[in-house]
Amino acid sequence: GGIFLYPRQQSMLPSIVRQLAGWMKQSYNRPLRLCETGFGSGHSAVMFLESSPNVEVYTFDKFDRPYQLEVVKMLSAKYPNRL
Repeated sequence: GGIFLYPRQQSMLPSIVRQLAGWMKQSYNRPLRLCETGFGSGHSAVMFLESSPNVEVYTFDKFDRPYQLEVVKMLSAKYPNRL
């Protein structure tokens, strides 16, 4: 969540991630792997995953909120092997 508190950062980040993901694929033939501390509701993870099909997100959280595991399941189904 905190990323969405800053509109300019929110608007720039998908483009930056897309460029980095393209560079990783072209230069190293591998995905851009992002580590996210704090999954929350998954908004940042979705933003990263939607930025490029060449992005993988590794997220760390206690997952102690009742809705979080359902969101992880849904996103894992939509973005197989990327979350």
